[in-house]
Amino acid sequence: MNQEKILSYVDHTLLSPAARWDEIKQICDDGIAYKTASVCIPPCYVAQARDYVKGQVKICTVIGDFSEAEKYKKIRDDLNHCIHKNFWNAELSAYKSSLCFERDIPVYYTELANSLAVCAGVCPDEHLSKALETLASGRLLKITVSHARYKYDALMKEPDKWGNYIMDEIAEIWGNMLYQGATSFWETEKGAKDFSLSGSMCHGWSTIPIYIYFRYCLGIYPDSPGFKEYTIKPLIKGGYKFLGEFNTPFEKIILS
Repeated sequence: MNQEKILSYVDHTLLSPAARWDEIKQICDDGIAYKTASVCIPPCYVAQARDYVKGQVKICTVIGDFSEAEKYKKIRDDLNHCIHKNFWNAELSAYKSSLCFERDIPVYYTELANSLAVCAGVCPDEHLSKALETLASGRLLKITVSHARYKYDALMKEPDKWGNYIMDEIAEIWGNMLYQGATSFWETEKGAKDFSLSGSMCHGWSTIPIYIYFRYCLGIYPDSPGFKEYTIKPLIKGGYKFLGEFNTPFEKIILS
């Protein structure tokens, strides 16, 4: 067996979490030059490497490696603790959007910042209910239509309490677009009038109701890639009736 044949069975590998893109590029270049079976790299570089090699060598990665999971879990927990300690305003039951050390710079409290704090697990359980009440109170700077998903994901930490609120807000915001003759969802509630008459009238980021209906109303959620395995657990009930079908690579899922 010659060298070329041997290399055709080799996965040229660099899996270090600290690997830089220039190192990944070198691995790819080597894989192409020596015709290896594949280049095996960290998951975060797979898409970028695929575009870089343009099919000249196979890209593979390793999943389910928990060797450093505890290390990064501790980093996450420490970071969340620091964010809560420095950004949480107990009097307002809300997170400020930034830290300002100069008196003449205002401190803002926004729906987006508070939604992300809840979704990221920053908010401790003992403060969660109060934080969600503030999020739904209307006192914070309003989130944009295209980012409303984060607000609804945060509120669905308490689905029995906030499910109907979400449905009512969707009916008000997106229903208003339909009442004004929209045939696709707008970038903002103002439609074309926004951004000096340059608002998008067909904006993919604004299709939040589709996500909410499938994720929380029909309650379908993937447990493995491609919905090969999935969970069905409707979380918004409240007298609504939902019908839907969902195509996967393996089957068509029909729910009611």
